[in-house]
Parts: sequence; structure tokens; C-alpha cells
Amino acid sequence: MSMTEDTSVWARIKRKSIEQPFVTVAMYYLRRGNRNAGNIMFRYRIAAQGFTVLALLGYGYMDLVKKKQKAMEENAAQAQQAAAAKDAKYRWEE
Repeated sequence: MSMTEDTSVWARIKRKSIEQPFVTVAMYYLRRGNRNAGNIMFRYRIAAQGFTVLALLGYGYMDLVKKKQKAMEENAAQAQQAAAAKDAKYRWEE
């Protein structure tokens, strides 16, 4: 959304506070003169972003492990089918 799409200043403030709540609270504290609390809110925002990145990396790793496990199971099933077919062929020839 661009600034021209917002109908008023309050609509923009509401939208920004929903999108980035830690920044909104931090700006509130900074305007009141409480720099320490404002900086803590900014740190919480960075921590939340770090958690998001770690969650995405964890999901990617788990998906990779599941795909490898599925491929291994498929290879084992194919090998078992091939061995059974080979065994049946030898039994038929005897």
C-alpha cells in the first residue's frame, strides 16, 4: 500500500501498528523520552525476525530430511521387488 491509498493519518497509523507492532510501541516510548524501553522494543523486533528465519531454516531442513527418507524407502522397495523377481525367475528355471 502506498500513502495515497490511506484515507487518513489515523488509517496509516493503524495499518503500520498492525504490520509492525514492536516498532509502533518503540516509537511511542521514544516520543515519551524513554529511550531504554524504545531500544528494548527494537531488540524484540530483531529477535522476532531471527526466530522467523530460524523457523524457516528448520522447516527447510525437516523437508529435506523427509524427502531423503522417502527416496531411501522407495529405493529399498525397488531393490526388494527386484530381488523377489530374480528369486522367482531362478525358482521357475529349476
